[in-house]
Amino acid sequence: MEDNEKEPAIITVEGEVSLESNEISEDFSEGCPIEDEIPKIEQETEEEMIKIRNLEKDYSEELKFKKHQEALELKAVANTFFKSADYQAACNSYTQALKTCPLFFKPDISILYANRATAKLKLHYTYRESAIEDCTRAISLNPIYVKPRLRRAACYMAAEDGSSYENASEDLRLVLQMEPLNREAISMYKELQEKITERDKKMEEVMGDYVVPY
Repeated sequence: MEDNEKEPAIITVEGEVSLESNEISEDFSEGCPIEDEIPKIEQETEEEMIKIRNLEKDYSEELKFKKHQEALELKAVANTFFKSADYQAACNSYTQALKTCPLFFKPDISILYANRATAKLKLHYTYRESAIEDCTRAISLNPIYVKPRLRRAACYMAAEDGSSYENASEDLRLVLQMEPLNREAISMYKELQEKITERDKKMEEVMGDYVVPY
């Protein structure tokens, strides 16, 4: 993982473009790790987040920025855990940061969701669906943030039955619209086309063996 890789453009709360230099980057196009045991992680509930967001409505500007700073510190701790391959602790620290960061700072929340998705994927393959949900949240908060689309596409591509390949194709298509020269997206798209061809060929073989009785 590199903190100083090519930095994606994001939209700040003021509407200007800025750069996030402390994000996590991993390629999951080869699938997610498999372990015998499923490590438990902390996860915020919908009810919990509603309560937190309601409390935020009464925050002063000073308190908003104080909470934001606390969230950034928690993210730094989570990134350290990630670098040391303690993905369970990383997930938990990202969750704490998500609970702390006010909704006013949407770009940072988007990055936290994307980073937690990455940690979940590294932690255990059964968190793939949960990682997809985190990527979707990250995208909804910042639609031009490319990394969560790439991560979500990688999750879709890892589906053994190929049922999510079209979803992956749509994510990669949108990434290439925003960044036509994105090498990771180009490579993933080429691999995806090969997977789709192989899947469709197998389906044709199965259907060819099926004989409708008279």
